[in-house]
Amino acid sequence: MTWEEALALCENYTFANYDDWRLPNIKELRSISNDQLSNPSVSTTLFSNKVANAYWSSTSEVRHADQAWFVNFEIGLVSHEMKTIKHHVRCVRSETDTQTNVDEDSKTVPGDLELYQNYPNPFNPETAIGY
Repeated sequence: MTWEEALALCENYTFANYDDWRLPNIKELRSISNDQLSNPSVSTTLFSNKVANAYWSSTSEVRHADQAWFVNFEIGLVSHEMKTIKHHVRCVRSETDTQTNVDEDSKTVPGDLELYQNYPNPFNPETAIGY
């Protein structure tokens, strides 16, 4: 289905007595891909139905409003293309009102930091990470 159809499907989706489903953003969608796996690049224990395909995210491409980001779960490829192209859809929901459970006011400095290459960086190729 197209990107617009995917957004509408998730927005109106009801399953397991929940009606707060949505299309995941590109970070959420990419997070389930495992770089050590291919065809599909996700756990078949957790995701058993036809996952080696391209799935839409809710994230539009910043410089091209007529394009959106997707993940191809055959190899974990992150890319973008025209919103009129047909891809698969995976709706998600959050258990709480926030996207993460990180305390934004925390003054704790992490003991260690690991960075993994996510090439290409779909968000900003010049990202500077400080801590």
